[in-house]
Amino acid sequence: MTDTNKHGTGVLGELIAIRDNGIGIAGLLDEVKIAPIKVNAKKNTTADLEAAVYAAVDKYNASVITMSLGNTTFNTEGFREAIAYAASKNVLIIAAAGNDGKEDLVYPAAFDNVIGVGYVDSNFEIAEKSQRNESIDVTAPGVDIIVPYPSVRTHCTVSGGTSFAAPMVAAMAAAAKQMNPDITHDEFLALLEETSADHGVEGYDTAYGNGVVNFDAFAKKITFSDVLDPEAWYYDSVYWAYNKGVTSGYGEGTFRPYADLTRAQTVAFLYKMAGSPDTTGSEITFSDVKTGEWYEDAVKWAVANEITHGYGNGTFAPNAKCTRAMIVTFIANYAKNVAGTYAEPAEKSSFTDVKEGDWFKSSVDWAVANGITNGYGEGTFRPNVNCNRAMMAAFLRKAAAIGES
Repeated sequence: MTDTNKHGTGVLGELIAIRDNGIGIAGLLDEVKIAPIKVNAKKNTTADLEAAVYAAVDKYNASVITMSLGNTTFNTEGFREAIAYAASKNVLIIAAAGNDGKEDLVYPAAFDNVIGVGYVDSNFEIAEKSQRNESIDVTAPGVDIIVPYPSVRTHCTVSGGTSFAAPMVAAMAAAAKQMNPDITHDEFLALLEETSADHGVEGYDTAYGNGVVNFDAFAKKITFSDVLDPEAWYYDSVYWAYNKGVTSGYGEGTFRPYADLTRAQTVAFLYKMAGSPDTTGSEITFSDVKTGEWYEDAVKWAVANEITHGYGNGTFAPNAKCTRAMIVTFIANYAKNVAGTYAEPAEKSSFTDVKEGDWFKSSVDWAVANGITNGYGEGTFRPNVNCNRAMMAAFLRKAAAIGES
C-alpha cells in the first residue's frame, strides 16, 4: 500500500509511531494492532467508504474505527447503514468533525453511533476552523501537531485539524476496549463526558461538545493505578471484576490487590456478581451488622441464600479477615444456591492440609474439580491463610466461567 498524499501516514503515525527509538515521534498506542484501509474522501465514492467500514468489521475484526475524513455530501443511506452495522457489532467509531469552522454537518462524524471530534489549540481555545454543530461530542488538541511525513528530511511535519484530533480520541477508545472489550458506544461516550474538561459555555455546547478530552482523568477512570502490568497473574481477573460491576476499587483509584479481604467485602463481591438483588423483606439478626452499613444488603442477601450463617454467637464479624477456606465455601454456596452451577465433584482433592472431616473439605474438592484453585506448588491449600483481593477476583472469574463453554 502506498500513501500518495501522506495524510493517512500522519494519522497512523500519531497512533502507532514506535517509541524510544530516537526517530520522529512517539505514538499514542505504539503496540496496538492497526489495519490501515486506504480511502480518500476527495477521490473515492461513498460506496468505497462503505466497503472500508465493512472490511474493518468483517475482515479485520476491528474494535475501533477512526476516520480522519468527511464531507457534507456523505450523508447517504448506504454509508449510514455501514456505520450502523459496525455499531451493531459493538465497534467504537471515531471521526473528524470537519475544518470549515461552520455549522454544516460533516459525515460520518454527524451519523448516530459516531464520536465526532473537534479541535482546540494548546491553550484549549476552540480552533477557528473547527466545526461548530451538534455532531461535536468532544474536542482534542489539533493545532501544531507533529506527525510522520514521508519524504520530508526530518521524517515529520507540523500539521493540524480535526484529522489529527480524532486519533487522540481513537487511542482512548482503544484503551477503553483493552480494559473492557464489551464497552458500548454509549458507555464510552459517558466516560468521555465524565472525564473531559468543560470549556466555553457551561455544559454541552456545539463548539467544544462535552469538553476537551482529559487523558489523565480518563486513564484513572478505566484503570487502577496499582494494576497496570498486563503480565501480572491477577490483571485480567481484576479488570473482569471491574467490568462486571463486582468491584469499583477504592476512591483514590486503586484496587489494592494484595490487601486482605474482609468478610463484608466478600459477600459484597458475591452480591454484586448476582446483580445486587432487592433485599426488601429480608431480615438480619446479627448484632454487629447495623442498619445503614454499606454491606447491610449484601449480608441480608448472603444469609437469605445460605451463603453464610455467620457465627454461633449471633455475629457476622464483617471486618474479620476472610480465609481461603471461607472464600471457597462462600463461592461453592453461591454456585449451589444462586448460580445453579454446583455439581458434586467426581474426584477429591489431595492437599496435605485439607483432611476428611474438615468443614471446608467438600468446598475445596469442588473448587479444585472446577479449576477455581490448584492450591500451592508443594501440595497444600493453606485453608487458614487470609485471602487477598486479587485471589478473590481470580476465584470469582473462574467460578463465573463454569457452564459457559
